[in-house]
Amino acid sequence: MADMHINPKIVPFLIFFITGSISCLQVVSATEKTDSSAYKKEVKYIDSLMQLVNFHNAFRIDTNLALSEEALKRSLAIHYLRGELMATGGISSYHSSTGNLYKSLEFLFSKLEKHMKNDYYPGYVSTHCRISSVFLLIEDTLRSLEHINLADKIAQMTKDPEDITLVYLEKGKYFLHTEDYNRARDYGFLAKSISMENNNQENLGRSYRLLGDISQRLGEYGQSIYYFNLALKSFTQQDFIADVGSLYTRIAHSYMLKGDFQTARTYDQISLSIREQSGIMDLVGQSMINIGRVYLKMNRFDSSLYYLKKGTEIVSRRSNPVIIGYGYKQLYEFYLAQKDYKNAFIAYQTYESYHQKAVSQNNATKISILNSNWLINKMEYQNSLLTQENTLKKIQSQKRRMETILYEIGFLVVFFFTFFINNLTRGIKGRQKSLKMLTQKLQDQINEKVKSEEFMRQSEARYRILADNMVDVISLLDSNWNRIYVSPSCLKLFGYEPHEMLCKKPLDLIEPSCQAMVNEEISKMARIKKPTRYTFKALRKDGTTFWAESNVNPIYNKETGVMKEAISVIRDISERHMHEEILFDNERQKGFLLNEIHNRVKNNFSILISLMEMQRALTSDPVLSSSFADLQLRVKTMSLVHEQLYLDQDIHFVPLSDYLQHLTLIVSSAFKNDKITIHTDIDPCIVNIETVLPLGLIVNELMTNAFKYAFPQNRAGVISISLKPETPGSWNLTIRDNGIGLPSGFSTLASQSMGSQIIQILVQQVDATLKITHDDGACFRIIFPVNKN
Repeated sequence: MADMHINPKIVPFLIFFITGSISCLQVVSATEKTDSSAYKKEVKYIDSLMQLVNFHNAFRIDTNLALSEEALKRSLAIHYLRGELMATGGISSYHSSTGNLYKSLEFLFSKLEKHMKNDYYPGYVSTHCRISSVFLLIEDTLRSLEHINLADKIAQMTKDPEDITLVYLEKGKYFLHTEDYNRARDYGFLAKSISMENNNQENLGRSYRLLGDISQRLGEYGQSIYYFNLALKSFTQQDFIADVGSLYTRIAHSYMLKGDFQTARTYDQISLSIREQSGIMDLVGQSMINIGRVYLKMNRFDSSLYYLKKGTEIVSRRSNPVIIGYGYKQLYEFYLAQKDYKNAFIAYQTYESYHQKAVSQNNATKISILNSNWLINKMEYQNSLLTQENTLKKIQSQKRRMETILYEIGFLVVFFFTFFINNLTRGIKGRQKSLKMLTQKLQDQINEKVKSEEFMRQSEARYRILADNMVDVISLLDSNWNRIYVSPSCLKLFGYEPHEMLCKKPLDLIEPSCQAMVNEEISKMARIKKPTRYTFKALRKDGTTFWAESNVNPIYNKETGVMKEAISVIRDISERHMHEEILFDNERQKGFLLNEIHNRVKNNFSILISLMEMQRALTSDPVLSSSFADLQLRVKTMSLVHEQLYLDQDIHFVPLSDYLQHLTLIVSSAFKNDKITIHTDIDPCIVNIETVLPLGLIVNELMTNAFKYAFPQNRAGVISISLKPETPGSWNLTIRDNGIGLPSGFSTLASQSMGSQIIQILVQQVDATLKITHDDGACFRIIFPVNKN
C-alpha cells in the first residue's frame, strides 16, 4: 500500500473540524421538537374523541370503535403517545364487549408494549388489570394472578392511590372468582377505604358493587342490597348510566332470591326504564326477560308470558346466543308450569339449539385463546428484547461519548499511526465479519429449530388440555377398533379409569339390544367413507345404562383408501332423551284423542243423517222432502271430512283429491240419474282441515244444482270436476256442466237462494276467488290458496 503524506499544518484544522462536527451532532440529537399550534390542535381533537368514547352510553359500541380507530390513526400520524394508548384501550374494550377476547388481548398487549417501550406509567396498572379480567373470563386464573402481581409492583412503585385501588379491586374480583370470599371482602374494604380518602366516587362505587356481589354469593341478601344501594348512590352522582342500570338488576335479583317478588319486579322495571333510555336493545331485552321471570314466580302468567315473549323477541334480533338461550329457557319453564307441553317442547328445542351454539362459541373462544399463547409468549419475549435493547442503547450512547472525548484527546497521538492501524483493522474486521455471519447463520438455524419444537410442544399441550377437560369422552381408535387414547372424562361417564377403558372394545360399552344397530351404522360409514352419528344405550361399569350419542370420524389412508384411525366422541344425552320421550308420549296421546273425536263426530253425523232420512220418509210434502235431501248431502259432505281424517290417521291435513272422488260418488248416488255422466280430472293435493270442509260444501252445492236444474226434461249431460295447480301457491277447482246454462246476469252476490249465499260465504272463508262463465253450460272456477298456515 502506498504511503500517504499529510501536511502537519492542516492537522489543527482537522481536529477543529471533527470536534465541531461531533458537537453539532450532539446538539441536534439533544434538541426536542417544539409543539406547533397545529400539533396542539390535533392533540386537543384526539382527546375530544376519546372523551366521547369514555362517556358512558353516549354512543353505541360500533360508534365507539370508529372513534377509537380514528383517534389511533391521528395519534400515530403525530406520534402522540397518550392518544395511542387511550385509542388502543378503546378498541380493546370494543372487542371485549363483542366477545372477541382474542382480539381484545391482542390490543391490550399492544398497549402494554407501548407502556414498556416508552417507560410511560399513567394507565400502566389499568392495562395489567384489564388483561387479568380477560384471563378470568376464560378461567385462566394463573395468568390472571401473574398480571395482578405485575400491576401490584407498578402501583407500589408509583404510589398512585388510584393505581393501588385498581389493584385491590382486581384482587377482590380474583378471589371472588376463586371462591375465597374472606380475602375478596378484605380487598373490597381496602379499595373502599382508599376511594373514600381520595373522594373518588367511581372507584368507591366499584368497591361497594364488589362487596355487594360477595354478599349475594354468600346468601347475605340484605347486606348485598345495602352495598348495591351505596354503589348506586356513587354512580348516580357521576351519571354512569350503564352501571346504574346494572345495579338495579343486581338489587332486583337479591330481592328475588329473598322471595320478595313484588320488590324485585319494581327494581327490574326501573332497570328496564333506564336501559330503554340508553338504547342498548340487548340490555332492554334481558331486563324484560327478568321481569317475566319474576311475574312467573308471582303466578301472574299473562304478564309473565308477555314480558318473556317480548324480551326474547328483542334479544333474538342480536347475535348473542347466551342471552337468546336464556330467554327461551325461561319460556320453557313458563310453558312447563302451564302444562303446555307442545310449546314447552318447541321452546326447549330452541333453547337447546342456542345452548349448543353458545357452547360451540365458548369452546371456539377458548381454543383461540389457547392458540394465542404463541402470540403472548412472543410479545413477552419482544418486551424483554426491547428492555435489553434500551439498556444496550444507553451503554452505546455512553460509549460513544467516551470515545469522542478520547478521540479529541488522543487525536494528535494516533493520527500519524492511522494507516498502520487501518490496515490491521481491515483484516480484523474482515475476519470478524466472516465469523459474525457464520455465527448469525448458525444462531438463526438454532432459533428456527427451537421455535419449531416449541410450537409443536405448545400445540400438543393445547389439544391435550382441551381433550382432558371436556365433559364428553374422546377416544382415538386404530384400524382394528382398539382404543389408543381415551380422555379422563370416561371415569365420570362410564365409571372406568382410562387404563381400563383402553382394554374395552366399543361394543363392550353398548347394551346388547343396540349392538346390531351400531354395527349397521359402522358398516354404512365404512361403505360411504363419511363420518357417522348414532344414538344408543350405553353400559356403565356398575351395570347401569344411560342414553348416549356417538360421533365417529374415520381417517383414511389417501393412497390405499383403508381406514387407519378413527376419532370417537361420546356424549350423555339422557336428560334430552327423557324430555323427548315425555313430549312424544303427550303428542301421541293427543293424536289418539283427536282421532277418537273425529270418529265420534262421524258417527254422530251418521245418526243425524239417519234421523233426517226417517223424517223425510214420514213427510208427504215434496218441497220439504227435497230440503231434507239437500240437508242430508251437506251433512254427508261434512261427515266425509271426519271419516277421511280418522282413516288417514292425520289430524291436521286431508288428501283433497281422495275426498273429492268420494264426494262426487256420494252426490251422484243420491240423485241416481244414469243419463248424467260424472267426469273427474283431479291431481293429488293435500290441504288442511280448515280448507277441505268449505271446498267440499261448495262442490256439493254446485253438483246438487247441476243435477236439479242443468238438465231439465230428463236430458243427458256431463258434469266435470277438475283440480289443477294454478300457481306455486294456489290451486284451481273447476265444476262445469254442459246443460242449459245460467240465467243472464246471474251472480251469487245478487241471488237470494240459500245455496248461493252458502257458496259466497264459503268462498270468502277460504280466501278464494270465484269466477263464473256461461259458455256451453255453466262453469264455476274457484282459485284458492293451499297450506296457508
